[in-house]
Amino acid sequence: MTDLAQPQPTVRRRMLLRTKIALIVTSAILLVAIVLVAFAEVREAWVEERYDEAVLTGDQTALTTLFEIDERSLSRANWDIRDRPSTRALLDLPNEDQVTAFSTEVQNLLRFQEPRPDVILLNRRFQPVASVGVLDLGDASGILSPAFDGTRRNTSGLMRLDETALAFVFVHEIRIRDRVAGYLVTGFNYGDRLGILASGATSISFVARGEAPVPIAGRPPQPVFDQMGCCAVLPEAVRMSSGGFHAVGTVSPLDDILGRPLGDIYILRDISEERSRQILLSQLSFLGIVMVASLAIGVLVWLLRTSFRPLTAVVEVLRNLSVGNTDVGLTDVRTSREIDTLAETVESFRRAQRDRLKLVSLNEQIASAGRIQMSILPHAFDIDPALDIHATMRPAQDVGGDFYDVFRTVSGRPAFVVADVAGKGIPSSLFAATASATIRAYAQVSDDPAEILTRVNQELCRRNEEGLFLTVFLGVYDRGTGTLAYANAGHPPPFVVGSASARDLPPESGDLVLGALEDIDYERHSYRLAIGETLIVYSDGLNEAMTPDGTILGEDAARDMAMHAEGTTAEERVTAIMTAVVDYSGERGLADDVTLVAFSRNPEAETSIGDDAPIADDLLAPRSDALPMTGLLSRSDAPRSETPEKTPAEPAE
Repeated sequence: MTDLAQPQPTVRRRMLLRTKIALIVTSAILLVAIVLVAFAEVREAWVEERYDEAVLTGDQTALTTLFEIDERSLSRANWDIRDRPSTRALLDLPNEDQVTAFSTEVQNLLRFQEPRPDVILLNRRFQPVASVGVLDLGDASGILSPAFDGTRRNTSGLMRLDETALAFVFVHEIRIRDRVAGYLVTGFNYGDRLGILASGATSISFVARGEAPVPIAGRPPQPVFDQMGCCAVLPEAVRMSSGGFHAVGTVSPLDDILGRPLGDIYILRDISEERSRQILLSQLSFLGIVMVASLAIGVLVWLLRTSFRPLTAVVEVLRNLSVGNTDVGLTDVRTSREIDTLAETVESFRRAQRDRLKLVSLNEQIASAGRIQMSILPHAFDIDPALDIHATMRPAQDVGGDFYDVFRTVSGRPAFVVADVAGKGIPSSLFAATASATIRAYAQVSDDPAEILTRVNQELCRRNEEGLFLTVFLGVYDRGTGTLAYANAGHPPPFVVGSASARDLPPESGDLVLGALEDIDYERHSYRLAIGETLIVYSDGLNEAMTPDGTILGEDAARDMAMHAEGTTAEERVTAIMTAVVDYSGERGLADDVTLVAFSRNPEAETSIGDDAPIADDLLAPRSDALPMTGLLSRSDAPRSETPEKTPAEPAE
């Protein structure tokens, strides 16, 4: 009989999918736990380092302050004593009566001084003549004589009196009849003075070269005491431990009155309790991380086993069917849920695809809106031959809330406006278009910038459903006087750039922004623009530009950027400033919309034309791309259509 059985293909048994997922997620959880533990260790080391730096800075400041205070106190006492008649009489003719008089007068002089210094009067050979107090310098000639080499009249510093005593002294020579008659020493026992620092420390000790430490205030455990040594080159923070005792502090080198190394001062603080608490918290944190990681892994395994159980049953049925076993079926498995999951996955993908197409369409519309916004801004600036003016705007997004405009008012005077709507995007750009059209409309019935902004603010407040607002700088130029009348609604003050300096156009802060409160009257200012000066009007996107690391440019740097912008024409200056701020922002890009307008007088053109030069009709007419003005000027409180009476130009501010 022929064997018709076909050989079965070899099936490599691979790792289950749920096992792979469990291993991957478990590895991720363990990695996160390791990172958290490592971070905790690094952070602990960083905190200790910062704490050591703070302790070192505090101790050094305290020592320096103590030295300075004592030097001033001793110098003042020395000054009061050395010119007394009893002092000079004692040096001139020493005897018991003079010593008594000197001591009495010194005690009376110092009775109200705290702390009270000790006083020693030395003759010209540095031998004691009289003393008030317990300070004993012994034979001071070996220490003090090198300090007075004929070029110095006084000196101050530390002196070591014996193995356990330090003194801080101020020494001043005394001259009688143009010769050195002696020296007056005022000083403190510095062991007592250093004890002042013990209020914030556990112990203060002094260590001289080759000698055992000497406690000044408090005393640490002997093993820690034995760790102290000499001599440090620079002040440094130290940590010392012995058994359960932990201390942190500083070691500071001290020099004597001649600048020679004297020894080290150790200021230690007991942090045993804090250290024990820190170790306990570290252990609890580690235990908590281990418990959370274990719990997360356990929950993950349970979820994977539960979630994959129906698919496992299906796979088992298919595997049995592949070998011809039809007895194994699906028992207690709701396969509809798995099918629903697949359907939901496909539907989710469809929704995502639909949303993506909508987003692409919306992005195209926004990009188109941005192109339209840029196209309606003026690009020709030959509004007046007597002026050199140029403007540009670069939005931070596809559409922006900044805008500028250049036009003529009802009287034919050149005017320009720079504005910045709060926020960015489509709402701000629409509000900017409304504001631009409104400003241009009211400029056709008045040439007073303050009145124009007042009326525009009233109009915007009535139609401001979204609660938006904007900052505006509006300027109107009088060619006859060379004066710029302007009003500022919360806009950054422009820069007045001269040949050697740049400054802000006053006032430093403008009036309230447009669109916030209706009953606001805006102030009118004026400035006579000198020939050679350039007015740079900008939006806050310039001074708020940031580098990739988050450093803000700031107003001073922006003013300096405008001052050093290369170029002689308005267009060249605007281009140079915009290039500089874009370079400053780097890969980060602009944080906000940036608008720039440069405005200066053209002296050659001013001498060749008059104030009655013809005005182009298209500059007087409303822009075709402006918003409809139906009803804009029909309100009862709108300005009258006739031209208001012009006021004389204000003097330059």
